[in-house]
Formats: sequence, C-alpha cells, structure tokens
Amino acid sequence: MKINLVTLCRATSIAIACLLTSCALLTSSTRHQSNSGFDLVKRPKHIALLLPLSGPLGEAGQAVRDGVLAAYYQAKQQQQTTTSVNFYNTTSNTDIIALYNRTLEQGADLVIGPLDKSSILRLANAGVIKVPTLVLNELPANKSAPRNLIQFSLMQTAEAEQVAQRAWQDGMRRALLIVPAGQWGAEIGQAFTHAWLAQGGTIADKIALQNGQNVNLALQQLLKVEYLEEDLKRPQYGKKTQLIPQPRQDADMVFMALTPGLARQIKPLLQFYYANNLAVYTTSLALGSQATPNEILDMQNVIICDMPWIINQSQPHARADQKNRLYALGMDAYALSQNLAELNSARGFIGNTGTLQLGANNKINRQLFCTTLNQAQSQLANQQPVAAANSTHITEEPATDDNDYVAF
Repeated sequence: MKINLVTLCRATSIAIACLLTSCALLTSSTRHQSNSGFDLVKRPKHIALLLPLSGPLGEAGQAVRDGVLAAYYQAKQQQQTTTSVNFYNTTSNTDIIALYNRTLEQGADLVIGPLDKSSILRLANAGVIKVPTLVLNELPANKSAPRNLIQFSLMQTAEAEQVAQRAWQDGMRRALLIVPAGQWGAEIGQAFTHAWLAQGGTIADKIALQNGQNVNLALQQLLKVEYLEEDLKRPQYGKKTQLIPQPRQDADMVFMALTPGLARQIKPLLQFYYANNLAVYTTSLALGSQATPNEILDMQNVIICDMPWIINQSQPHARADQKNRLYALGMDAYALSQNLAELNSARGFIGNTGTLQLGANNKINRQLFCTTLNQAQSQLANQQPVAAANSTHITEEPATDDNDYVAF
C-alpha cells in the first residue's frame, strides 16, 4: 500500500495544530480559575467596596470600612500592596446591579460587599458576578451561590454548631437549651440541635424565653426543681427543717444563646437551684461590652466561643460590641482580598474573625476559639480552637428583617 507523504504530512500538521489550539483554549479557560467557585486574583489592582455608609446600616458599614482601611494602610506601610481601594455608598446608590456594573466598568477586579441580604440576593439572581465578590452576609439557605460570589459573615448559627462540637469534645452528652422566642432563636436552637444530635448527643429539654418573661421561674421549670425537707444541723434551731432545691439529674450542660442582660442571670440562678454541676456554653452574643465588674463575675466559668479578635484582648468585655466585630470583619475582608488562595489550603487563612476556609456553596467557615471566663477582671483561660463547623447553612431578640445586618 502506497502512502502519500504529502497527505500524511498535511494530516499530521492539522492534527498538531488542532491539539495545540485545544491546549491553548484549555489554558485560556483555566488560567484565572481555581478549583473552587471563584477566579483567583493573586493581587487585585482595583478593589471596590459596596457598603452602606449612611442610613440605618450606616454605622455597620462604617465599622467595616474602618477595618478595611486599617488593614489597607498597614499593608501599604509594609509595602505589601499596590492595590487601590474605592468606596461606593449603597445607601445613596440603591440600584445595586447598576452600581456593581459601574465598578467593573471602572476597573474593579475584586469587590467587597454588599452588606445587606436583599442586595446580595439581587446580585446573585442577576448573573452579573464576573470578578471575585466577597459579600458580607449570607444568601438564603436554598439559594446556590453563583461562581465568584463568596459568602463571608458572622452568623450565630455557625457559632452554635461549633459550641456543640466543643461541648462534645469536653465530654458533654445531655443538653438543656435556652434560646429567645421567635424565628431567630429557633434558627439558633436548630443549628445547635442538628450538630449535637449528629454527634450522638441528646436534648434533655429546652425553653424559648419571651421578652419580659420571668427568667427565674422559667429556669426553675426547665430544671424541674423540687424542694426536699432537710433537718437543720444546728442544735440551737431545735427540730426545724429547711427546704433544699433538687434540680433534675438527666443533663450535664446548658447551651444558651442570649443577649448579655439575660445571659448574666443564668449562672447565678443555676447556683441558687443547686445545679452547679451543669456546664454552661454560649455563643459570642452573651459577651457584652457594657458589663460592670459584678456582672462579669456572674459569667464566671461560662464557656464562650468567639473570634480571636475579641478573645485575645486583655479585657474582652470592653471590646465585645458589634462595631468591633464588624471592624474585624473589614480587616479580614481586605486581607482575604490579597490572599484568596489560602481559603483552599489545608491550613486555611488565619484571620481576626477566626481561621477561615471555603466550605460548601462558596460559604466561608470560621473556626473560632472557645474560652472560659474565670475571673471578675475578665481574664480568659483555656483558649482552645474548636473543629471547624460544617455549616448547613439589639433588643432582647436581634432583628431579622432582610434589610438588616444580622451578625448576632
């Protein structure tokens, strides 16, 4: 059989050309993509921040902005960045889609924000996310995040899951739950319960506190306190007896997700009802910044899971307000913009809000520290990281309106 060398060479050339073209196309399509749900930008040149800098969410947006600027100027001073940062006020620019597109037209290759849930949902539905966009809240649980939309928030549900993990690590197995009444309290309770039952724990009982409810009576009912007569062991009283509280014995811990004013009542009441054997765990919500020394003493031996930015302060009670937490969120948002690849590393990104790693649905999981309040001076002991949560997602009850930033 004769082989036409010209034909063979031509066919070979075409095959090689096609192979090279395919490789070039493949390289082009993956050059800027990571294996996760966002494109890698090693060092963004232009960052756009979409934040509410006035109006009802103005203080929250300003706290995030201040944290971003603190991290930016620190990096600039250390000559670690050449990035430019531009701020856009989402309060005065209400069309979030048009504003987002404008930032891209002006050269933004990474976006931080928005802060409110409704704007984030509109962006996700509009199909306009073309560059890595670090939104500072969460999409609804049933909504998939489009590529390049990364969810970074301070939601208490994730904290509740980590409290469940820490309590299990400590050997606890039977929990009592105290949460606020309403949807927010129910979500926190469900997050803890889901993580707790998945490990093999049991829920002995739970209560949902209403605003204005008698906390003393509610805790007495939760503990199923009975009173037993006991002889006074002092001869001068003759044969008199006294009533001794006898709480239930089928639990070894209490999980509470309460604001500081309510949280500070729980530990003293447990002592009053002879339930000192119950370990008490809580989320960062309970660590208020306006506590007096006596009120801090009421939280002694309570185990709190919180961000390193708060825990590592010499007096964390003085720093544990919403502005400080959002300030830390801003610092980490900027630092992440310079180090997105670390979200996918085994070590994760070590930040002020926790150790950060990318989880399901482009949601950043925060690994917190859990610590024990052990003195009236608010000294902290036994700081331990807790395993990263597998997230399934102020008045006495935090706001839950879609336009509010719900961090606590």
